[in-house]
Formats: sequence, structure tokens, C-alpha cells
Amino acid sequence: ELKYFVVNLENLDYIDESGLQVIIDRYFDVILHDGRLVICGYNDQFKKKLEIGNIFKQIENTNDELGALKLINI
Repeated sequence: ELKYFVVNLENLDYIDESGLQVIIDRYFDVILHDGRLVICGYNDQFKKKLEIGNIFKQIENTNDELGALKLINI
């Protein structure tokens, strides 16, 4: 059971469609268990790709992992 998932994309220069699909799949996994997915350190390229799929509005985001932990109260 996956309840919380934090993804740090700070050092990511490129993500292809299969990489995006993994993140989207994990999002649906955590939602099924009343959990949360938080993305931190993303760049504009990544944000634009997620906006195309209209899922970025549903995924929480923050600047770093500490902010992500605060969002999910761990």
C-alpha cells in the first residue's frame, strides 16, 4: 500500500513520456489509499508537460523535501 510519495526533480534535466507516466501512475496509487503525492524541485519544462495532461493542478508541489514532509505531516 503506497500512501505517500515524494519526488524530487531538482537535478532532472529531461523527462520523457514514460517517466511522466510513472509519476502519474503513482499519483493514482496514493489517491486510492487516501495518500498524497508531492513533487519538489521541478523545473518549468516538467511543469509544462504536466500541465498538458492537466494533472499538475492535482499534484501538490513545494520547493524541497522538507516542505514536502511538512505538507504530508511526517
